[in-house]
Amino acid sequence: MTPFPTEKESFSLAAGLLNRLRSAISGAGNCYDPNHESWECKVSEFNTSHPLTGDVAILARRYADALYELAAADQKLDAVATELRGLKELQQKVPEFQQIVGDPRLSRQQLVVLVTQVAKSVGVSPLTEKFLALLAQNLRLNMLSYIVDAYLAQLAAARGEHTAEVFCAQPLSAAQEQQLATELQKFTGGKIHLDIKHKPSLLGGLMVKLGSRQIDASLLGKLTRLERQLKAQREAA
Repeated sequence: MTPFPTEKESFSLAAGLLNRLRSAISGAGNCYDPNHESWECKVSEFNTSHPLTGDVAILARRYADALYELAAADQKLDAVATELRGLKELQQKVPEFQQIVGDPRLSRQQLVVLVTQVAKSVGVSPLTEKFLALLAQNLRLNMLSYIVDAYLAQLAAARGEHTAEVFCAQPLSAAQEQQLATELQKFTGGKIHLDIKHKPSLLGGLMVKLGSRQIDASLLGKLTRLERQLKAQREAA
């Protein structure tokens, strides 16, 4: 059986994590600014996480609902949303965060200590800090990304807004982003937030996911459709 780390080892691990977080924050420039209410990271690595389903979806929404109610009561819905986006981005950029989340040697108390130090390092509000500690205590840190998505979805729905996932082979210019958002806004009739993710495997073009709808304008998609057409023609011949 793998032994639990000593207190010294736990804090050594925490120190390493905090150093990596500081590097990630300084390297991100304006991408993470807890004092900027309109913070939004435009480009992130392609996330291959599975969509919310079943009990996982229900549990994530329950946590998100609870945080939403508390943030609404404190009139900090946007501030908490900003902090959650930043934490999700840091979670994707810093491997040590995932290491801690999945390390069976760490006790609940040790997890709480670690995430509390992380929260203080990035400067989130006391509400978000307490929420992270609750997730650590309940061993639900592995659901953080899902909970963030559920919170943001609830906030957008309450305002008649929509989030479009945009997967692109190459980064989009500001003008291209604006044009895409405008066209999607005409389609939905509501404000559009773009969540742009880099996916080189598309080869070219882009793919958009908006709720249950999907628009595939990628080179990979075109080649796949062409391959299917040629196959159908061969079979019909």
